Amino acid sequence: MCKLAVELHKSYTEIENLPLREINLWKEYFGSRPFSEEREDLRTALVCSVIANFAGKSAKKEMKVNDFLLKFGTTLADDRESFVSMKNKVKMWMMAHQAQQNSKKE
Repeated sequence: MCKLAVELHKSYTEIENLPLREINLWKEYFGSRPFSEEREDLRTALVCSVIANFAGKSAKKEMKVNDFLLKFGTTLADDRESFVSMKNKVKMWMMAHQAQQNSKKE
């Protein structure tokens, strides 16, 4: 319930006073969308790893998303499939952007 209060910018008491049906609808909604604070950290870490790998192509070690994640003493849910999918999308976007830039130079 605390996470729901944070996401809705409401007090815990306000959340407690919501009808159970509405609480369940909000929980379902927030469970289906990947936009929580934890996911924001993951997206930021992904962008950082892509930039680091793109900028440091000659580096011996490829930077991983976990190299940029903030550690708070708790483990985040393992959404490996989402990470890989997002990472591939960013890489494809960067390749398309680079190809577009190269075609402009020609």
